[in-house]
Amino acid sequence: ARVQPALVAFATASSIAVLPVNLTTCRETLGIRESVTNFVVPLGSVINKPGSGVFFPIGVIFIAQLTGQTLSVTDVVLVSILSIFVDAAIVPVPSAPLVFIIVIMNAVGLGGEEAVSLIFAADWLVDRARTILNNISDTMVAIIIDDMIEKDEQKIERQKEYEDTISK
Repeated sequence: ARVQPALVAFATASSIAVLPVNLTTCRETLGIRESVTNFVVPLGSVINKPGSGVFFPIGVIFIAQLTGQTLSVTDVVLVSILSIFVDAAIVPVPSAPLVFIIVIMNAVGLGGEEAVSLIFAADWLVDRARTILNNISDTMVAIIIDDMIEKDEQKIERQKEYEDTISK
């Protein structure tokens, strides 16, 4: 049952399209609290896109090497910082990162728009892999937060038991 969100993510290449399936899987299959699932997973679908965050630096460095251009350390740092900001701002629709990779390339003075066509050609498959990674990370964050809440609740319960024991 946990495979279903990944299959939907692969089929649609959209984090928003997979959201209902992921919500159901988190609640019913993984047993994550409904309050955590309903807050974390939709928020993650909108702002948590590690697949794109990884895609931008790799894509820009790939194009730089392909065209024989060198990136300075400053350029690589700038690409990384821009990737973080663009990753948070990008809309969760198929192939949206393709537009922003050109923006990031221009920010570091990297030509090679003709080389972007290679990324465009492979993007159909890469976009699906990005979406699956995004979906898995949303689920993992929900699992971690649910676990943290459970540990806090257990700690509070132990604290109350201890206080009750001392007060007797």
